[in-house]
This record gives sequence, C-alpha cells and structure tokens, in this order.
Amino acid sequence: MRRMPTSYAIVLYRDALARGHDLLDGLPVSTTDLETAEYMPIEHYFEVLKRYTALQDDPEWGFRLGQQFSMSAHGPVGFGATSAPTIRDGLLFLSRYLPVRTPYARATIEQRGYSLVLRIHHDAELAPFLVRSCETLAAIFQSYIEGAGASAQPLVWRFPYDRPAHEALYTRWIHGGVYFGHDCLQIEVPHSVGMIPSAFRNDAAYRSTMAQCEALLTELSDDTVEAKVRGIMASHIERRMMESVPLTEVPTADDIARQFGISRRTLIRQLKGAGTTFQQIRDALLKTYLESLLRESALPLGDVAYRLGYADAANLTRACRRLFGRSPTELRRTLSERS
Repeated sequence: MRRMPTSYAIVLYRDALARGHDLLDGLPVSTTDLETAEYMPIEHYFEVLKRYTALQDDPEWGFRLGQQFSMSAHGPVGFGATSAPTIRDGLLFLSRYLPVRTPYARATIEQRGYSLVLRIHHDAELAPFLVRSCETLAAIFQSYIEGAGASAQPLVWRFPYDRPAHEALYTRWIHGGVYFGHDCLQIEVPHSVGMIPSAFRNDAAYRSTMAQCEALLTELSDDTVEAKVRGIMASHIERRMMESVPLTEVPTADDIARQFGISRRTLIRQLKGAGTTFQQIRDALLKTYLESLLRESALPLGDVAYRLGYADAANLTRACRRLFGRSPTELRRTLSERS
C-alpha cells in the first residue's frame, strides 16, 4: 500500500476548515490521525485533494499552495536540499528523494549542454490534478532556487498539458520561459545558476539527511533486495559524479545492511539467494560509469578516480585492469576510436 505524508493533507484540511469545510467528513481519517501519524494511505490523500480542489475558485491557488509549502514542510527531503553545497546538488537531492514525499511522481536529472534539466513524471492517477500539481511544484522549485541564493534567475519551464485559460498568471509566480504541451514537467536550470553555493550549506547535515532519506526510500520501496542495493549504489555514484565538490560516499555492504536494519551477513545471504553478490552489483555499476566518464569527458585520471570514489589514479588503474583487462588510458583510446 502506497503512503503519502500527512503534512500536505494537514495544510489542505486546515485551510478548508477555516472556510467552514471539513475535508475529512465521511473519510476513515480523523484530525488526530492527521496530526499524529506521519503517513496516510494515498487514496485517502487523493480524496482530500479532490475535495479541496472542488472548493477553489482562484485560478492561482496551485501556485499559492506551493508558496505555502516552504522547504521545511518537505521534511528531511527539504532539509537535505537546503543544506546541499550548491543549487545543483540540492536539485540532485530533490530529484532522488522526491518519491519519499510524493509517491505519485518520479524525477530524473541530467546535464544537457549548459543547462541542468530536471524532468518530473506523474502517475496516471494524478491526471485530474495534474495542472495544479505542476503549478504547486513549480512554485516550490522556484522558491527553493531563490531561497538558496539565486534570486529571480530566469529558468525554462515546460508543462505537460495544453495552455490553460489562466496562462498569463504563470509569469507572476515563476521566472523565465514558459512552454506547454511537453511530455512531463521539465525545469531547465542554467549551469551558472546550478553552481551558485547554497546560502545554507551544511555538509554534515547534508550527509546525515541523505542517509535518512535513503532509509525512507528503501522502506517505501517494493523492489527486490537486489534492485534496492543497485538503486542505492547507483544513486550515490551518480550524485557523486555530478556534485560540484564530491561529498557523497559510495556505500559499502556494511553501510547498506545498516540502512536495511540487518546484518552484513544477512544482506550477503539475501543477495546470494537472488543469484548475485554485492561485489558483482558494484562492479557492474562501476564498469558502466567508468566507461561513461572515459568516453564522454576529458577529465584527468585522478579526477575520474575521485569522482568514482577511488583514492587515486593508481587504484583506479588496478580496478580498470580487473574490470576491463586494460588500463584507463587504453580503454579511453579504444572508446574514442569507436565513437
């Protein structure tokens, strides 16, 4: 059963109640449930959202709602993004852990030319609320970027629906180019904006909150143990590769076992039962990312090693010979000849 944080429902409930409407009337959810439980069944949240939507006559209410949700309202996900070293690192954090707060949405992020592109896909069940959900998210991301230190910097926004009747209101809430008819919500952030240091950088809090969010993501996931291990390792490596100053540690088997709340021996046994090992998962990922860095970048080998979590170029070379049967220099030359 998918669950939704109660914090968002509380905001909707209290706002409606102040206007004389009880969004919980007839639902198997009480005020006490909202105020004491951390999560609620997602179908109950959708019913609350449906009732709240029916009350609205203000075309800007989606943006206004997003403005109410300060980063602190997003729990550890918001705190981790706020304490990240740069805006880009914060966006990486938000994209990875978005499902912890909104299980009906998934995000990916990539470097495209001189922009960092964040793509957010919504599940089909959100279709009745898609416009307002995207407007709320846009206001949240605009607020985050400005709050982190990039005041009023223009971005590019692409929305996954036709032009709404209130299109002219979009420029009141978000800065930059606005386009419609895209396949998903897309936010393009200039590289210069992404590299701005966060006004609230706190490396210790960033790493601590990352571990907390990983644990939450694992708890809420229905994946197999093999998929969970691969997902955790991949997210850490990818984040480290893209961070302005790599801070994310590549997790060990002990780290992941601790996150699962089991012993290292139990984790190894579960992976063996799935027909794999921790080392095989790690090697497969490192092969993929090492090949990508050598093919697509001109980074010195020392920097490549650092990005992938190796102590130095010598350690990278030993790993590369073990994985590919050749040195990084030889592999880069081969990859260059193929392209």
